Amino acid sequence: MLEPSDRNRRAKSINQKSLITTPKRPLKPKAANPVLEAVTTWFSALPPELLGTIHTTLQELLAAAPRRWVAYPPMVLLPSGSFSGPWSPILNLSFPSSHRDSLCAAIIASISKKEGKGSLTHLAINSGIPLHKHEDAENILRTPSGLVMLYGDFGPALSPDHVPGQQDFGDAFWVRTKQNGIAQTWAPRYTMFSRGNVKEKARLLDFHSPSQVEGRRRSKEQLKGDVAVDLYAGIGYFVFSYAALGMR
Repeated sequence: MLEPSDRNRRAKSINQKSLITTPKRPLKPKAANPVLEAVTTWFSALPPELLGTIHTTLQELLAAAPRRWVAYPPMVLLPSGSFSGPWSPILNLSFPSSHRDSLCAAIIASISKKEGKGSLTHLAINSGIPLHKHEDAENILRTPSGLVMLYGDFGPALSPDHVPGQQDFGDAFWVRTKQNGIAQTWAPRYTMFSRGNVKEKARLLDFHSPSQVEGRRRSKEQLKGDVAVDLYAGIGYFVFSYAALGMR
């Protein structure tokens, strides 16, 4: 049995131990946004006489700069509406193209370092697909005529009524991505691409797999030669999924 003095010493020792805490590891500093980093470096290198023509500050430009992007090698695609507001004078044709190009090149280089997907060379701003080519003609081919091409050669410009032919696609700039294991390549100046419906595309690819209910299980060999009829094909969201299954 412990004496009262021993019990007090032991309780005091336990209390002291409970006060000892393991020091927390310092938080890693948040990585700088590559677009904002490039804008800051570019702005600091502008000549004073040019700064006076844009009537804005670095803080205003950073606040209106895009923070997200999608890399479709070798192109970087910025969200719709990027570089609006205080950026208008800089994107204006009267602004020296050499300085505008140096900004785009800096953004591409900064994003390339972050992405690690090889060489990125082109920069564009996404835009909605117009429903009409002009007032009296529907945009049946869903040509992405609203794409804002900031940097790099995207291929020759075509009139709204011209359907791209073999020569046009031969001269075009091409990009690529992989979705659900399916490699896809397209010319962004002439052809739209939608990365949406990824889960539905994956569901189609998995529809006849061994993991599904017994009545639906079919091998790729069994599916080969079958015909899939998509009554709402549109731009072909799911065509590659059917083709990957071996269907026609």
